[in-house]
Amino acid sequence: MATHKSSQGDKQAVLVKIVKQLKRVYGSVPKPMNLPVFETLLYGICLEDVDFDRARKAFDRLRSSFLDWNEVRVTTVTELDHILEHLPESAVRAVRLRQLLMHIYDHQYSFDIDSLKKRTQDLVQRQLVRIKHLTPFARNYVTQASLGAHVIPLDRRMLLTAVWLGLVPVGVHEDEAGDLLKSLVRKADGAEFFYLLKSFSTSSKASRQITEESVAKAGDGFDVSTAPSRLAEMLPTEKPVSHEPAKVVSASRSKASSSAPEAKSTGKSGVATKKVDGHSGHTTAVRKSGKDDSKSAASTVKKRGH
Repeated sequence: MATHKSSQGDKQAVLVKIVKQLKRVYGSVPKPMNLPVFETLLYGICLEDVDFDRARKAFDRLRSSFLDWNEVRVTTVTELDHILEHLPESAVRAVRLRQLLMHIYDHQYSFDIDSLKKRTQDLVQRQLVRIKHLTPFARNYVTQASLGAHVIPLDRRMLLTAVWLGLVPVGVHEDEAGDLLKSLVRKADGAEFFYLLKSFSTSSKASRQITEESVAKAGDGFDVSTAPSRLAEMLPTEKPVSHEPAKVVSASRSKASSSAPEAKSTGKSGVATKKVDGHSGHTTAVRKSGKDDSKSAASTVKKRGH
């Protein structure tokens, strides 16, 4: 495909049309979930490269399967993998979740990091980048959702879709593409654009047709001027089910509260605790040490370059 150079003004004009098309299908951005900053990070890990409904179900299952976040911290990667089994690359996500929990607890002995709201965006990003295996999407998602910063979080699915729409060039990284999109979208419209692009990128038709292979075949990129017509052919004729978030239990009533209790002594071999699986109702044993079984999953993350 030949190179298609478009001016900033041309892209902004086309983007207005694209947003209108997407809003007719996916509606306005739902009300925010109003989670604490720490839980927003956990939800962001669940949300990467999947749709909102699947991410919320996985997050709710994670939260309801344990007494509190400290219990999640000391469980095994294998158990977390089981809880997230309905998400792609669940073992990788399990490692990211556990690394986040370990990092936050080791630095302040609790999981309340709402103080980040009072800090600058640059300082927050410098702190978040120190967390091992935490992806750019998760960092940017919490920066937008909790701190109200003007960033466009992009996962791989969203990046491929933005390239297919001709809004960003082929071969750019998620962070670079996010900066390019930020220049096209007003701060007041950032959350809405994220919601619409995310919803379309994870739709069944987009997932089948907008792939690494199809984007690579484009060579020098896609013509942004044809994006509205190409998008019209991809959008469903019926409006999907609403993405309104489920009612969120307040931090004081949630089983997984943001403050960590005193860690119980587990002994040399670790105490086995019975857990009731929230999905199947089966009782399983959860080990308290869980260090040895994280090695293989952690190596998987390293191979992905995160």
